[in-house]
Amino acid sequence: MGIQVVPPDINRSHARFFPGGDNSILYGLNAIKKVGAKTAEAIQEERASNGQFSDIYDFTARLDSHALNKGV
Repeated sequence: MGIQVVPPDINRSHARFFPGGDNSILYGLNAIKKVGAKTAEAIQEERASNGQFSDIYDFTARLDSHALNKGV
């Protein structure tokens, strides 16, 4: 079939698995160990509202600490 599962990408992945185009599937953030539904949705909403994350510091600064846990 030629379908490729693309590793999770903080700037492209959705909360759930999602078609990535070109016969690919984007790995869902919710499927990552210790990333719950609320965290995955918060990441997706923040990215939709304020654009892509530039680095890990931008990521942690923009997300509410309650959305993140030690595992994330």
